Amino acid sequence: MPPRTIAAETGEGDELDLGTLTDSIGFALRGAHQASGAAFSALTGKPGHFAALTLIANNPGITQMRLADALGRSRSTMVPLLDALERDGLAIREASPRDARSHALAITAAGRDWLAQMTPRVRGHDAALTRGLTAANRAALMRILRIMKRNIAAT
Repeated sequence: MPPRTIAAETGEGDELDLGTLTDSIGFALRGAHQASGAAFSALTGKPGHFAALTLIANNPGITQMRLADALGRSRSTMVPLLDALERDGLAIREASPRDARSHALAITAAGRDWLAQMTPRVRGHDAALTRGLTAANRAALMRILRIMKRNIAAT
């Protein structure tokens, strides 16, 4: 049975009784997400840029709406992200040839260079996250996370 307590992060050395949170998948995911997100942001210095640029690079002409859906972000939060990508010279918005009301997104040469620098760091971050897992464990974890994402999306 897993421990029912965790050391308090106040440095006081006391432990907190987690109660029903001990076996809560959501609580464990949130903790892992927060720790990973903080480390990832420090690694890249540009939260959200890596995922967005990866999708733009691999899907030339992707629309802002499709990118928002793929990233699981609201369309309104995409505007500041895309503004930052453009300001940093990493991506551009162009009028879509299919629909003048939407924008096609493209990665710039600087964006490709930035991705090339960040990709090994991101792979290192993933390796640190999954340290101690076998390749089979990692593959199972990815399958489980995808199932959980589909389950949540279906509700």
